[in-house]
Amino acid sequence: MRLKISFQTVFVLVLALAVPSIAKTITSEAGLFANAKEVFEPLLVDPREIQLALRLVMPVGGQSLGEITAGDYFGLYRWTLPWQDSYVQWSIAGGMFARFDLVAREKDLQAIDFSANMPVDLRVKKWSLRLLPYHQSSHLGDDYIKRHDVTPEKYTFDAFKTLISFDAMDALRLYAGYQYTMRNVSTPLGRKMLQSGFEWSSPWWARRTQMYWANDYQSWERIGWNPIFNSQLGFRFAKTPEASRRLALYAEYGTGGMSFGQFYQQKESHWVLGLRFEHI
Repeated sequence: MRLKISFQTVFVLVLALAVPSIAKTITSEAGLFANAKEVFEPLLVDPREIQLALRLVMPVGGQSLGEITAGDYFGLYRWTLPWQDSYVQWSIAGGMFARFDLVAREKDLQAIDFSANMPVDLRVKKWSLRLLPYHQSSHLGDDYIKRHDVTPEKYTFDAFKTLISFDAMDALRLYAGYQYTMRNVSTPLGRKMLQSGFEWSSPWWARRTQMYWANDYQSWERIGWNPIFNSQLGFRFAKTPEASRRLALYAEYGTGGMSFGQFYQQKESHWVLGLRFEHI
């Protein structure tokens, strides 16, 4: 049997071997209100990662759309484990994800999703684990309802997601996850989801700029396990690599089922220009 290895896989491995990067370190102390983004770092290209970002979305064959993502994590408490570089973190997070029609005169709000999370994170050296109970609700915008004369259906669910991440090298992070929806407040839907991905980052150039490439793959039972793929290439800018505030400018390509709950049965391929404001 012949082993088939994609060009993408080979490229990532070559980059990881050829280009060293600054090792990930835990800088804040354990205890009350510790940094919520160190024990398990937020995923860069997951469509429902809590963050602060502005996005210009250009669907293939469609009209331009705008998206706003606003939210953040807040660390409640961190415990130090007996082993070196090992911690448990308890945090909360919340955010909203909104999409607007930029072509319409009124810049119609099409849909908005809300998410409330309470992650428990575990890190042992290069391995990190996230146990994430969360609630998500999705709503059609008033402008969209009036323009399309539709009766919105309630789309709300409570789910439990598990993510495991491994820092294969200083420059390369691999992750995979599983989600089970415990409660659907809507038409009965498939409950399971599988997720995987990787993130590569370069060294900091002149201690001001860093390049990264992130890819995320998801497959949901609710849409017949059809794949959803997002790939993001971007640059981070900061005063120094240790600075807590950064700005990321990126381009992204995505294809598959839409992440907005009201439109989850619709497929879309799109390009994105985005601006993310990072606070680590």
